[in-house]
Amino acid sequence: LQTKQGQHESAYKHYQQGLPFNWLKDELGAKVYYNFGVTLQALNQTEAAVMQYQLAARLEPDGLVAASSFNQLGLVAAGKQNLAQARRYFESAIDAVPAYAIAYKNIGIIYTMQGRWRRAEDQLREAVRIDEDFAEAHFALGEVLEQRGKRRQAARSYASVLRIDPDHIGARDRLAEIR
Repeated sequence: LQTKQGQHESAYKHYQQGLPFNWLKDELGAKVYYNFGVTLQALNQTEAAVMQYQLAARLEPDGLVAASSFNQLGLVAAGKQNLAQARRYFESAIDAVPAYAIAYKNIGIIYTMQGRWRRAEDQLREAVRIDEDFAEAHFALGEVLEQRGKRRQAARSYASVLRIDPDHIGARDRLAEIR
């Protein structure tokens, strides 16, 4: 609960008292390892967080905890500019939960970083197909569509962002510029 509330220092102390978590059943243990990873990452202990995400994914190789763990591992790899490894982690997240829109969005971002616009567009379209209320994916898709010269489609993506999040300044600015 403290991890979800952003009270990472306090949560860290509680996690330390409970280590190792092998007394927990696999599914619950995986959730605890994942949440501990989130806490460690928030405290800038990235390498320790990576270990927790790996443990969580090992305990529960399929399901939302695994997908979330692989996604976090992908974000860490992307932060280190290891884009190939990041993409593999995001793909593992999709293997764990085929309808995990966040991983599709993140793969799209990886392709965007590589200038692979068509592949980025495909991944981002899949993310918004899975979750039509995923504002970040609509925004990233709009940016890719602009890069590809598809301004009318980009405007529709930005309009979707504003339908979901009327206060999204980036979408408002991009839409105004297109018009």
